[in-house]
Amino acid sequence: MNDMLNAARRRLIAEYLTALRSDTIPWQKPWKTRAPRNAVTGRAYKGINHLLLDHIANENGWQDPRWCTFLQAKEQGWRIYKGEHAVPVEYWFIIHTEEHRTYSWEEYHTAIENGADEHDFRLRTKISHVFNAAQLDGIAPYLSEEIEINKNAFIDGLIENMEVDYVEIGDRACYVPAEDKVMVPPKEAFLHTYAYHSTRLHELCHASGHEKRLARDLSGVFGSEAYAKEELRAEIGSSFLMQDLGLSYDDRHSQQHMAYVQNWISVLEKDPNELFRAIRDAEEITGYIKKVGGYEQFIEMGDVRGPELSVEAQDPIFSIALHRLADDAEVWLDLPAGDKEIEDTMRSLGIAKTEEGGWYREAFDIPNHDGYPFYRIDPHEDIMTLNVLAKQLSMLNERQLAGLICYADTKDIFQNEALTILSLHADDIPYFTYDHELMQSDVINDISLEERYGMTKAIDTGLMKKLDELQIITYFDFKSYGYGDICNGRVTLYEEGFIDDTIRVSLPETFTEAQVMITDAYEHRYSIAGTDPVSAERLCADIDKLIHRYPDIRNLHYDLSSDHMSFLYEDRSVDVSLSDILERKNGFEQFLVLQPGETNEGCLERSYRKLVAMSDLLEEEQELFLERKEDIRIAGISI
Repeated sequence: MNDMLNAARRRLIAEYLTALRSDTIPWQKPWKTRAPRNAVTGRAYKGINHLLLDHIANENGWQDPRWCTFLQAKEQGWRIYKGEHAVPVEYWFIIHTEEHRTYSWEEYHTAIENGADEHDFRLRTKISHVFNAAQLDGIAPYLSEEIEINKNAFIDGLIENMEVDYVEIGDRACYVPAEDKVMVPPKEAFLHTYAYHSTRLHELCHASGHEKRLARDLSGVFGSEAYAKEELRAEIGSSFLMQDLGLSYDDRHSQQHMAYVQNWISVLEKDPNELFRAIRDAEEITGYIKKVGGYEQFIEMGDVRGPELSVEAQDPIFSIALHRLADDAEVWLDLPAGDKEIEDTMRSLGIAKTEEGGWYREAFDIPNHDGYPFYRIDPHEDIMTLNVLAKQLSMLNERQLAGLICYADTKDIFQNEALTILSLHADDIPYFTYDHELMQSDVINDISLEERYGMTKAIDTGLMKKLDELQIITYFDFKSYGYGDICNGRVTLYEEGFIDDTIRVSLPETFTEAQVMITDAYEHRYSIAGTDPVSAERLCADIDKLIHRYPDIRNLHYDLSSDHMSFLYEDRSVDVSLSDILERKNGFEQFLVLQPGETNEGCLERSYRKLVAMSDLLEEEQELFLERKEDIRIAGISI
């Protein structure tokens, strides 16, 4: 699992623990809303993505359930407000190691049923980054369609179809696994409807774990770890169901669960991954209950209310600022008049329209601007509108389908890479890539204008030259981007999820040992092109010093925005700034980072486990490299 994925999960764990310690149930929201879903496709986010996006929305007070990627926002003409940050979401997929292509889960199961060897498949993950609709300018107001479902009828039918013994009696709710019996107090004993429905669903979630249903471990007694784990699953599962049923949360109900909070904290502190196992099981519980209860049939029969404007949409804003020309001048455009205003404004700046429909002016720069449709233009670079961008993406897509572009094993990944090549966003830096027709090119700067589709300057040549002098080979990260070709003595830059620009390199003599990843934070990525004090020349020189001074460094990650890095050295985890290492004579040993309450021995043991895990991953990547070696040789690339 890559570091960004780990970071996303660590973030959810940390925020959940913080909420629980403050006696807050983090998966319960103080308002009624639909489950988070993609603003373009309408698909609901599942599992960890569901909870993470819900939690982030709750923390920020966003009541709009719609989310989208940077690329989707770009294609729809929506603009991300300056200073906004994306949220990572994870996607799992299956790849065939021989065919080098991804399989859907349905294709995978069909292949296995038809006799395919399961060892030929690998489970992979990739990270995408999404923004909430509240972070976007230009998106239509959220129109919520409230589907009124007869909750009593749904739950009564669920009880009947589950064939569980159900009684309303006494003053406490519980599920008795040995008797397969659900007991809840009578409806009139509850102070509000939410508590009644939620309690019934909660206990039915427990009942789903019976051996004749989903067969979970229900052996735990109150106060035990096993009991706390099962409660976590039932609580998250019932919260999913309440959201799907359109029931508003009542914080009085959460007080009934305070008795479990300390147990949940203990379980998650002991094993943070238990949360993700609980989320997985909660999704399974939710799917089972909706299927058995006939949820889709109730939706079809339901009373659809709406549409209603979200809170954010009630603010009547009818015009948007598209571009800040200077501190004292703004261009405000009404949405319907956008195209003409854009053209007039461009001409007033002395920027001419090209035959292809783009905008061009040589050696011209607009400082400190933000937003669509104007993009930062270095000398000799083009500006393109969304219409031109669509044409360029179509052209690139044709080349990808024809096998001319050497990466992009899925449509989504290819689109991200295409935008990386075009470098059209205000904060993007110029990029280049090789394709098969140019793989033999001897000089990096000889990449033609046509291959870069309108760009005339790729990236700071000093950086390219320095990396070439160091004889650094780059390769594609198989986990996230499928397979690619190794370009001997050449560098390929790529971007992950439109948030982090990375250079992933390895020294040729130690392919499976020394790795370097330099990460430029999104808001500071332009520094890599040499416009910030952190110049490409200085960066390359510092990396050169570091590698030669400490040849045993492994798994190095460097963040340009903070001049901070972390790496493994002699099986120890180090977290320190690059300038500290290079300026202090005694090296970086003093910066050994211990976790809270951790001994030196514990730190070494933790680092060793991390190193072993990394070695296993690198061995897998080396196997892939060897498998591809013959194909690369046939293609005429020396290695």
